[in-house]
Amino acid sequence: MDSLIISLGIGISSSLLATALFILVSEFFRRKILPWYADKIYRGVRIDGEWGVVEALGVNLKDQNKSMTLSLVQRGDVIVGTYSHRDGDEEIDEYIVQGRIRDMYFLATAIPKSNRHVDAITLLLHISNVKSKLIMAGGLLYQAKPGEVDSTLGIEFQWKKS
Repeated sequence: MDSLIISLGIGISSSLLATALFILVSEFFRRKILPWYADKIYRGVRIDGEWGVVEALGVNLKDQNKSMTLSLVQRGDVIVGTYSHRDGDEEIDEYIVQGRIRDMYFLATAIPKSNRHVDAITLLLHISNVKSKLIMAGGLLYQAKPGEVDSTLGIEFQWKKS
């Protein structure tokens, strides 16, 4: 009887160990190997790096004290990074960006890094090459007043060589 219980215990524990090992290996492949491979075979445009706003609503912002920046990291068509802008109170707000590239469009959401902010931003930008400069132009959706969503069209970001 004791040998039966020992055999049953060894069988159950070995199957649990094998299942845990299989799950760990599959998660490693899903999170590390597949994104690495997708990045190696991706043949679309690369937008990783630093981006700065050039124009908003038809106003050239290069010479003004306004600042909106994107810092992006790309793995295949998946983009992550940060977005920051200087608000009217001269405080810099930072956001975590998650998005994708598809058919020369960059679609992303930006969530505040701070738990003290409740707004979020959605970006839809078209990627193009104008006069040998990589440009992303499009619009943003954001919270204007509590419960009110507003949009800004005509935003243009330019890639900064980094």
